Amino acid sequence: MGKRSRDDETTPTPTGTSSTTNTNTNTNHLPLSTHYEVSYAHREVVTHVVQAARFGYIITASSDAMVKFWKRTGNATSNPADPRAIEFVKSYRSHTSSIRALAITSGGESVASVGGDGVIKFYNVSIFDVSGMIRTPYKDDLGPAAAFVLSDQQSLAVSKPSDNSVLIYDAQTLSSEPVRIVTLHGAPVVTIAYNHLKNVCLTSDKSGIIEYVNCSNSVGGETIGETPVSSPTVSFSSKMDTDLYELAKKVSEHN
Repeated sequence: MGKRSRDDETTPTPTGTSSTTNTNTNTNHLPLSTHYEVSYAHREVVTHVVQAARFGYIITASSDAMVKFWKRTGNATSNPADPRAIEFVKSYRSHTSSIRALAITSGGESVASVGGDGVIKFYNVSIFDVSGMIRTPYKDDLGPAAAFVLSDQQSLAVSKPSDNSVLIYDAQTLSSEPVRIVTLHGAPVVTIAYNHLKNVCLTSDKSGIIEYVNCSNSVGGETIGETPVSSPTVSFSSKMDTDLYELAKKVSEHN
């Protein structure tokens, strides 16, 4: 019997299940639902970001109507660039159209999202869950400005561009009827900011006009929508004492 050369040797065929077969089997068992995501990151452009520092959460919203909760971990302080410094918690497809505004209370307890579908949703940050909803008749007519206002932070101010107004909703009763309609501007409101330390609200519109509202100035309790003649929180008593109109002039020139 002659010697076998190395060329005569053949590689034995492996027995059992191959790694390729295992991969295919696992892939075939993945959910087919459109809600399944390979990545926890947003699929579309992130349009809004707010932070609840008290609870260590970051809440984001994207153009595909998704609201996501993220938890800041211990690595966030020692190494903010570490990808583990933030971890995904929960996501919601909150609206049937794009999210127009995202607001958070001064203490970070509650968040509200305003959608182009006319729906306002409220979230309890501590348990990252939906806590309520207001279905308004103003489809495609809410936002882009929204803010929790008044000292108890139980009212939500939302801009309504079709008539340049600001609607005030009760976040406790969740009534679809606004408790007040504020009409101080001659152009669509684009920004609403509330200072809880001074209990004042600032609103600005597309033309560059800024309105300053002292929320505790009205008779019979807090309100929003009455520009005060004077206030101990500022040094001016008239818009003519400020550079407001010069600012509005610059805005109009750039538009």
